[in-house]
Amino acid sequence: MQILSSITYSIWFARNKKVFQNKDIPVNETVDRALQNLHDFQHHFIEARLSPTNSKPPSINRHNKSWNPPPRNFLKLNVDAHLSDDGHWGLGWVLRGFDGRCVGMVTKVLKGSDDVAMAEATGLREALTWVETQHLNNV
Repeated sequence: MQILSSITYSIWFARNKKVFQNKDIPVNETVDRALQNLHDFQHHFIEARLSPTNSKPPSINRHNKSWNPPPRNFLKLNVDAHLSDDGHWGLGWVLRGFDGRCVGMVTKVLKGSDDVAMAEATGLREALTWVETQHLNNV
């Protein structure tokens, strides 16, 4: 399931590059990126399990490309928005459990403005509305 989720996300990413920026990403690069992201996640996840727990949460680094799992019995929702030059927003989110398993994922394209903050906020609102319709708790 992790491999499938990772490759699906990479295909979505490559698709958005083509649709919104007219940039082609070769298939081998798409698959390589997916497997590298999965490897990074698994490596980070194993390190987190092996390292002693400390009382303070890890600091957030905007340049950190690794994914941090939610606490046990919680789900983590990651949301992103991409603003294209033609005024469309590409929105996407993925919902995963503490073990990294994918519970659900969605992509959408909406007509919007050129306001990046509004695109991100709309993506979050759409994702939260979706979570609510799924009757999910502890997200």
